[in-house]
Amino acid sequence: MKTVIQTTIWTILIFIGLTLLTMKEQAEVDGINAYGFPLTFYNYFEGKCNNCYYQYGFKLFSLLADIGIVAVIVLLAIRLKNKIFKKATLLIFATISLISCGQTQKQEPNKTSENNPNKINWYDELVLKYINQTDNQLVRLAIKDKYSEDWVLDRRENTGGAYYLIFHIGHDLTDEGNTDQRFTTDCWLYIDSLTRKIYEYDLPNDSLIEWKK
Repeated sequence: MKTVIQTTIWTILIFIGLTLLTMKEQAEVDGINAYGFPLTFYNYFEGKCNNCYYQYGFKLFSLLADIGIVAVIVLLAIRLKNKIFKKATLLIFATISLISCGQTQKQEPNKTSENNPNKINWYDELVLKYINQTDNQLVRLAIKDKYSEDWVLDRRENTGGAYYLIFHIGHDLTDEGNTDQRFTTDCWLYIDSLTRKIYEYDLPNDSLIEWKK
């Protein structure tokens, strides 16, 4: 019983550690989120592709295989009761994890503005296009009054049939003496991350209207 408990505890700890060390979270910059080592048991992609979505999602077999591999190695270390073997096992795991992290960074560099100040995300380009070309009266009035229209990614919403990036577009306002600065929203915008279509939110009717330009 003691061996089972030890194996379970060490398996959980090492599995969580490896998952955290090797995970990739790049969906926000047109990449993918991936979790699992040595096999990826969950990956997520919010961009657009042709006939490739079957590659993403949760994979039960890979999850069980990852846990099984860790459990076998842990069980061997406990059974043999060899301190050198235990240390070597942990060292191997740590080395593989570091190598995996290094390879991930080399193969898929982060595309944030910090690494490339001249590049913006595809959805930012769509929002900017909307601001420049929309007939929305509040947006046009703000621009006419010399306000700088900006946008904030409020949240992501999965409706089952679509996955939306939801933005509120507006500008900063201040009272006299530049006090009490606040962001006032002029409109809400929904962008379908799969089709990359833009939708305006119709507040009175609680519905989406596709914006075409």
